Amino acid sequence: MTGLAILLTLAAIGFGLSRRFRIPVIPLLLAMGLGLSLARSAMPGEAFDHALDLNNLEKILQLGLAFLVFAAGIELNPTRFQTQKKAAWLVGLAQFSVAGAAGFGLARLLGFDGISSLYLAIALSTSSTLVVIRQLRLWLRMFEPFGRMVTGALLLQDLLMIVWIVMLARFGEPDAKLAQSVGALVGLGALAVICQARLMPWLLLRLRSRDGKRPHVEPGVQPWLDEESLLLVLLAVLFLFAGGAYFLGLHPVVGAFFAGFSLSSFPLNGVVRSVLGSLSDFFLAVFFTALGALITIPEPDLLLRAFALALMVILLTPPLVTIVAEASGLSSRSAIESGLLLAQTSELSLVLALTGEIAGHISRELFSAIALIAVVTMTVTPLVANDRSVRWLLKFHPLRRRLPTQSGHENHVLILGFGAGGMWVVKPLQKA
Repeated sequence: MTGLAILLTLAAIGFGLSRRFRIPVIPLLLAMGLGLSLARSAMPGEAFDHALDLNNLEKILQLGLAFLVFAAGIELNPTRFQTQKKAAWLVGLAQFSVAGAAGFGLARLLGFDGISSLYLAIALSTSSTLVVIRQLRLWLRMFEPFGRMVTGALLLQDLLMIVWIVMLARFGEPDAKLAQSVGALVGLGALAVICQARLMPWLLLRLRSRDGKRPHVEPGVQPWLDEESLLLVLLAVLFLFAGGAYFLGLHPVVGAFFAGFSLSSFPLNGVVRSVLGSLSDFFLAVFFTALGALITIPEPDLLLRAFALALMVILLTPPLVTIVAEASGLSSRSAIESGLLLAQTSELSLVLALTGEIAGHISRELFSAIALIAVVTMTVTPLVANDRSVRWLLKFHPLRRRLPTQSGHENHVLILGFGAGGMWVVKPLQKA
């Protein structure tokens, strides 16, 4: 409890500084946790070490991660990116395969052995749903074409990462155990799909209204489920899926992801999001502060190799995603924005690293290196993914100079954002 109190105090300071100086909160939370890690190393003591024991930090990290993955899964409704399905598939697969292959090759060149290079390659191949969804919400651009495309790519990458986590957890074991784990994963995923499409919308929206029909509560009518009761139901769904995953031999975070996905259908996800808002901020603070505190600075050689791998993610992902997204039909600006947003590693890479460490496939130092890569790339994203960076990068677009400077039209009216109110502008113009 002392360790958790220390983390929450530092997180509160981070949120306060973020609000005061109007800077992204995630880098501050990571910096607070990293400062705590450095203080623990510089001032060793029995009480200090007990309060910030690595095992306790890992448990706090996994608790925060499970809830945040649950909350992120709620945003991954497949119907949201139907119009950008092709681009989402191409971007997700291209990033996963190319970044993974490049990561494996670079890891081998840097002197890592085969199994360590494989873990690094998978860890570098996916982007963070937590960071990207948060940035899209801050920009109010979740429903723009590139926001829908990015959401679809994240869903695909998360699913691929979960499959790899399950497979690598059984690496070197009999094929029967691997088949059993894959079967459990497929079964849990099928249950989540059924709940997402049928069960959860019918159950929770029915319970929200007294007559069992209206999804929205009329003024003056007391719903069967108030917000506190609904929150308990949502947490029960989370614990049931996480417990089911643990019972089936899977990581509980896998169950948390499927629990969130089961609640992602519209309009249920809007109801759930409004209830989980404050808790999401709480666990966001806990997760990123614990992540920073969990890192032990590796030896200089390993530290340099980790920074080289982080630099590869930051430099490779934006042009790769930009090329694939633009070839799939997105505008140059939207493609560049997508590339900047996806230029970090995933929180699920930490689950992968923890799984590998527990299984004895990778060392504690390599886990710290993977966590450090996540910290560096997650810190950079909120700082560079902005309009100023996009405008600057547009100057170097190879097709920019080929675009016509004049449209060839005169005496025309161009209406941007033609919504329901657009007709009230068009009709008078047509009459005139």
